[in-house]
Amino acid sequence: MAEDNEINQDLIARQLDLLGYTADVAGDGREALALLGQKDYALLLTDCQMPEMDGYELARTIRQRERGGQGHLPIVAFTANVLARDVEQCHAAGMDDVIGKPTKLDDLKRTLERWLAVARPEPVKEAAMATNGASDAPAGQAPVVQLSKLAEMVGDDPAVQARLLAKFLAAGRRNLQDITAARDRGAAAELSALGHKFKSAARGMGAEALAQTCEALERQGQAGDLAACARLVDELDARFTPVAAFIEAHIETPLAGGNPQ
Repeated sequence: MAEDNEINQDLIARQLDLLGYTADVAGDGREALALLGQKDYALLLTDCQMPEMDGYELARTIRQRERGGQGHLPIVAFTANVLARDVEQCHAAGMDDVIGKPTKLDDLKRTLERWLAVARPEPVKEAAMATNGASDAPAGQAPVVQLSKLAEMVGDDPAVQARLLAKFLAAGRRNLQDITAARDRGAAAELSALGHKFKSAARGMGAEALAQTCEALERQGQAGDLAACARLVDELDARFTPVAAFIEAHIETPLAGGNPQ
């Protein structure tokens, strides 16, 4: 698995564990290439936007090497951008399939079974995959964090959910600091990249309203509209506050920051 976002690394690793798979994790394309040179892997699951070497260049490099007769490694893009042009770009780079991020366990299961040329493993923690369908907010009130969405991805183990939520909370506070600093510097491209990174993690936690504001920041940063970005940074801060309060109440351990393990 090639993924630079630590929250997504945890999410995907948990999903793979639930499905009975194991994976080595690389933080970018260069690290992934190094791992591929050390072992024979059954499949590569890769993000598209990463530092140093992105998923597109990683896939192109692998396909170039395979022209020397090294077989064909199935490559599945795991990306938050699944519009037609994004899928086309993935296929053009040599990727075999594209799956949206975040993804439900069943969708990931079907994709892995489609491309892995090995016997399907037995899920090792099937009981933890069930969701209880409990409401995340009072009737008629939209939840700021949809725990049911998180459960669909990583199972219904409260300890696992609490650990992921705590890591997201600490990382979110760091992301907000980085985003504020980028706004103050007038760095539109950086705001876009940070918005993309934050969007992916927020969506994985079920914080959809927060993710939508991140997505808007990503778009306006790409467009170079600093005035719109500044407004969205303020909105992002306002969106994050109730999410943080919800998480703190849920895990019953208010965090001031840091990097919980």
